[in-house]
Amino acid sequence: MVDIMSDHTYRYTNKIWRLGLILNVVSMCGLACSDTASSEIDQTRVGINTLREPFHKSDHTCGSYPPDYLEYLDDTKCKKILPSNRDREFICPVQATTSLIESTRGYAPVDAVLSGAVEIDTNTLKPMITQDISATIILIRRVDGVPYYRYLSNGQHSKILEMWSSSKFLGILNASEALRYESEGVLGLDSSIDGIPVGDLVSVVHNYDERNYSSNGLMSWFHDVGGREFANQILHQRWLNRPETEVFGANYGAKSANLGFTFSGEAGEVKINPDQGWIKSNKLSTLTLAEALKRVVLYRENPATNLELSNWTDIKVLLYGAQRSIWYDELTPQGMEGDISIYMQESVDIHELERKTQGQWRIFSKLGLGFSRGGELVHTDYACFPSFDDNGEPQVNQGVEMVISMHIPANQDYITGDRKLANIYQQIVQAVWRGDIR
Repeated sequence: MVDIMSDHTYRYTNKIWRLGLILNVVSMCGLACSDTASSEIDQTRVGINTLREPFHKSDHTCGSYPPDYLEYLDDTKCKKILPSNRDREFICPVQATTSLIESTRGYAPVDAVLSGAVEIDTNTLKPMITQDISATIILIRRVDGVPYYRYLSNGQHSKILEMWSSSKFLGILNASEALRYESEGVLGLDSSIDGIPVGDLVSVVHNYDERNYSSNGLMSWFHDVGGREFANQILHQRWLNRPETEVFGANYGAKSANLGFTFSGEAGEVKINPDQGWIKSNKLSTLTLAEALKRVVLYRENPATNLELSNWTDIKVLLYGAQRSIWYDELTPQGMEGDISIYMQESVDIHELERKTQGQWRIFSKLGLGFSRGGELVHTDYACFPSFDDNGEPQVNQGVEMVISMHIPANQDYITGDRKLANIYQQIVQAVWRGDIR
């Protein structure tokens, strides 16, 4: 059975209770709560987008990158493209029939997910994924607009690991909750701080455009906003009901960005009392990250699995960045679309998909790269890859809508690990596209 969650609704009670939790934050852990880099990879790696600006690469010649940059993680060949359809209200057009759901083992509605009455298939993926890797895949099929889910793994889905930067979107969600709570619902990720749209800061976390702030420094600041103990509770009674052995709320190896805590918007402003304590480490599973990203993207369809306070406006900022950016134009990927890696994109012929669907596809993702234990690569993605016929209509029971979260050891060979991760992504996505996995 899926060890995800029971049907538990978390409620904020009052500010005194909230402040009491803040006072009980775990004590500080030295310079950084993530493991520091080893000498195997240059610790001065900067955001890849600081080396190629502007983004628009259809006519852009890729530059020369240092040897410690990776082809798929860093998109060193500048292959990443953005869907031409820029509708922020986009709904994936992959559709299925009831007969497919009934004939395919393992699909379940959201109520079954909430009650824990869903099985995880741990056999189908084993020929593709070795046991030193942790992988969770959630297939999504929509019947008359209602999503059903099938969970697959290589049996390592609940293994507790350092998920590195792939977990950063959880901290942004926690900050969103704090903003909605402290402003009594009128301000969230759609607000501004020091004249900067929060959505632009969300984009920098994902695109590593570090001209103004670092991704890691911003995540420390987002934790200051949301509170680290509250971030930890995102995993537990506040949202996902994952085991207490999983913890979240550590920083990412950098001092907090030099930003204020008074947020403003059309509805007014709110001042956040920052929580600048520490939690020792981030220890999560691929199942946790896959489930969290699935709930984010399906926020409108499955309100029963939503966070307590954040609304669809906040989720759109996380996925697409600021509605009115001051740093990026509409042709530059922002939010979780701005993640620089291309593992999911390279699993299909993205240009053919773009042509056939006229931009009706999406990828939202977050990379992770760690230097301990011989190096680790982590990636969490959502993909909507519909199959269209020659008349420009979606084909029923075809196409791909899925979430993948994967943690892979580099074994002191980052280049090989990067290629291995890209190869596994391609195998899985193509198997779903062909119908070998349904």
